[in-house]
Amino acid sequence: TMAVPVTDEEHALGELRIAEPLYDAADLSPEPVISFGRRWMRRNVPKRVDHTCFVQGDTGPGNFVFHNDDVWLVDLEISHFGDPMEDLAAICVRDMVTPFGDLRRLFAEYESLVDWRLDHSRIRYHRVSKCVRSLMAIVSLAELGHQRGEMLTWWAYRALYVRSACQALAEAMGLDFADVRHPDIVQDHVGGSPWTALHDLLGADLDDLSHSLDGSAVDDLIQRGTQAAAVLKRVDAFDAGFQAAEKAELEELLGSEIATSADGLRQLDERLRHDTLNCDDIDLLRFLSARADRQCLLLRPAMGAMADGRFSPID
Repeated sequence: TMAVPVTDEEHALGELRIAEPLYDAADLSPEPVISFGRRWMRRNVPKRVDHTCFVQGDTGPGNFVFHNDDVWLVDLEISHFGDPMEDLAAICVRDMVTPFGDLRRLFAEYESLVDWRLDHSRIRYHRVSKCVRSLMAIVSLAELGHQRGEMLTWWAYRALYVRSACQALAEAMGLDFADVRHPDIVQDHVGGSPWTALHDLLGADLDDLSHSLDGSAVDDLIQRGTQAAAVLKRVDAFDAGFQAAEKAELEELLGSEIATSADGLRQLDERLRHDTLNCDDIDLLRFLSARADRQCLLLRPAMGAMADGRFSPID
């Protein structure tokens, strides 16, 4: 049987508490935005949830089946009882990945049809929860998945959801996401490096193969190789500068020198998990957003249109 939440904390944190032990037991590389999101969610539990209902958990266009005048809801593997604003947050996430409509109009229509109030602040809270919990699964798949062909896909989704978690956190904190981003990072001008010619050669060879071979499996392999070559070209051009910038930013956040940015990320994640980080949440969010934008820039060839994915306005 499904438990029915009673307290505000149970409505807000019930699903997170299910995911956390699995994520922590996996012993994955640090992802500070997850630790920050977990801490923020516990500190900002919405008060006075005024309605409890059956929540589908992954609501979006792909999970409704229409037949004549009937509408069927499918994919109930993470369904539970909870705050109805959770399902609206799930719609926001689906729209962020693949935009499908004017959410302000759709949510206004929803409010006209239900007996409970539409609460935008709770939707924003649950967007954070959706991003954090999705990231727990995506990070696991990116690091522990055994399907070689899916690795680049999960890296792309990881970059997307890290940045989306930053946007969700910023807007839930009452901030304009544009104000916490560094404008220079989001510009997309790939420079050169000593290895540029080799990456170009690999990309050109794969492109030639794509025009000379048939078969969907071969096409998929060539497409993946082409994307990987384009990502590596960006890593070659940008990564040294990105690593230096990230190291400096981490040292400022941590208040001490670090050996490498990877070491700094481990320290940052550890302090977030133990709530011993002494810095302003906005400064932390600026760092996390900059890191997310760098990853999206590097992975843009694999992300495609997702590289520009943002949450749509809801009010």
